[in-house]
This record gives sequence, structure tokens and C-alpha cells, in this order.
Amino acid sequence: MGLTHDGKSPILMENNMNIDKIKTFADGCYSEIKLVSEYMKQRIPLIDGVIKNPSTPYRDDCLKVLFLRANVWIQTLVKLNQPNDFQAICAANRALLEITVDIYLLHHDKTDNSGQMMYWWMQSAKIKSAQTILEYYNKMKISLPKEHQIIQEFYEHNKTDVEKKRIEFWSSKKNPNNPRHPERWTGKSSLIGDVKIVDQYYGSDIKNDLGRSLEEFYSIEYQKLNWYIHSGITGSWGMTSEGFHIICGSAYTYCADFGMLCTKVLLSDFGFIDILDGLRREWDQIKNNRKLAFLKKNPFLVENIRKQMQTIIEE
Repeated sequence: MGLTHDGKSPILMENNMNIDKIKTFADGCYSEIKLVSEYMKQRIPLIDGVIKNPSTPYRDDCLKVLFLRANVWIQTLVKLNQPNDFQAICAANRALLEITVDIYLLHHDKTDNSGQMMYWWMQSAKIKSAQTILEYYNKMKISLPKEHQIIQEFYEHNKTDVEKKRIEFWSSKKNPNNPRHPERWTGKSSLIGDVKIVDQYYGSDIKNDLGRSLEEFYSIEYQKLNWYIHSGITGSWGMTSEGFHIICGSAYTYCADFGMLCTKVLLSDFGFIDILDGLRREWDQIKNNRKLAFLKKNPFLVENIRKQMQTIIEE
């Protein structure tokens, strides 16, 4: 749901919603998070119990870890039910978008190549961090503290292998022997490049659940999420009380959407959709239950819809 610069939602304001109704709007969205959190918890044993495919061990491990991270974010959101939690709620929303993109990319590549790229990017990021720490102590002419000896050991033990993998996965045509560490494990310089790829392959399914493409979400909502997360005044200057509730409510709904997308992709990828009867019906039921939970908290919206439909009939 798009917001204006002061945190107001044109849709909600058109319905003349006062602060009490806006609070119930946020409560309704929070009810969706609770439903999705319960479903994801129920599905953890299934996903956690999947035996790695010998031909795609990196891929399978990465998918599992990403799902667990998505699940933990959703469980965390259940604890964040106050408007002054808006920064943490927005951080969860941004993280869940990024996790969703990564899960779809791994899901699309049935080989172990993407899984290996994600794993070695992790190792490469650690090497980059270790190098920064070691260079700092060297520049300051300070002896490496005992608690950081393990960092030096990791650096010395893994640097050569990581540089080989950097060249293998992310070297450029202009400089093929440069062991660079890219911004993203895919080699892209930013998330939007990968967002567009996911939309290209799965755009219709995503739009069916999210109500928009990932690129649209990124272009319209992702940038504002950064305002609420990073230092500065952009995300809070002139913000109204209503605005904070709307931000939280909108983020709850998107987080629930991303949580369900992650779960559906994992269950499909690991083959459960072929062996569990009614899994698609189960997802449809959760979608309907989310709508009902929201409307139960916001009965006035049901009345507004009824009036609009009556007007259409009479015309």
C-alpha cells in the first residue's frame, strides 16, 4: 500500500478513517502475520527433515538456511505489535524481500552452481571483513588481540581458496584474473537486477500472491523501507500518528505475503507438492483465512464494500 510523504495512505484517507479505525487496520494486518507464523512453524519439520540431494548439497543447504531465516523473521514480527516498533517491522519487510528473491533464484537453478556461488560469497565476505580488521591493526601498529587470532587464522587458511572462487564465479571480461568480491552473490551490483530476473521467471505467480511484481514493490516500497531503517530524518519528519500505524500495517501484510511465498517455494522445490494431497488448497485456505482475519478486525470496511456494490447495482 503506497504512502504519501507524511505516511498517509490515499486509500484509507478516502474512506475518512479516523485514528481508531486506522489502529484496527493495523491490528487486522497483524492478525495475518500470526496466521502465517503458525503455518510456517508447522512446516519447519517437513523442510528441516529433507535429506540433501548428493548432487546439489550446497543448493539444498542454502534453501534450508534461507527458509529458517524467513521463519525467524516472521516469528519475530509476532512480538512486534506496537507502532513504535515500526523501524524493526520495516527491517523485517526489507529482509524478507531479499530472502524471497534469493530463494526464487536458487529454486530456478536445479544445479548446484547457484548454491556454490552463495556459499563462496559467504566465505568471500568473511575474508573481506577479516582483511579489513587485520589492515586496521596493522595501520595502527597495534598487536592483534588474542580474541582476534582466530580471524587471522581464518584469513590465512581460506584466502587462497576464496580468491580462486572469486575468479571462477565473478571475474569480469575486462579483468578475468581479478579476484573481486561483488555486492551480491549473483554478481549483480544491486538487488534490482536479481529482482527483474525473478519477475521474468515467476512474475505471474508472485503477482497473484503479492498483488504486484517484485520490481514494482522494489521501486515503490523498498526505497521507503530504507528511510525507516537507516539513520536520518527522511522516514519520520512530519510523520503523523496515523502514518506510523499505516506503515506497520502495510509492512505486516507484505511480510506475511513474503513468508508464504518462501514457504510455498520451499515445499514445492523439495517435492512436497507432489506427495501431500491438498497442499495447494491449504495455501488457498490460508489466503482466505488471512482476509477473514483482517475483515473481522475491520467490519466497517465490509460495510463500505457492501455500499459500493449496492451503488453499482442501482446504477
